[in-house]
Amino acid sequence: MDLLLIKKGVSKVFVFKNKGIPKATWEERLNFMEKEKALINEIRHNATLKELISKLSKLSDENLKFVSVLLSKLKS
Repeated sequence: MDLLLIKKGVSKVFVFKNKGIPKATWEERLNFMEKEKALINEIRHNATLKELISKLSKLSDENLKFVSVLLSKLKS
């Protein structure tokens, strides 16, 4: 709903609370853009994690031990 309202330039406050002016303020538009960026970043991170897990699941036990040792050294 946010996406549709802001893309069309309509204020959420005006629609849901019947206050203010019908046109979305710059603040509302900027807040929406920040939410949209956060969602895109989350989707990108989830895809990266899925790819990593997929690749790790295909490794042999020996290679998994190597990766485990490497990661533990990086943590320290």
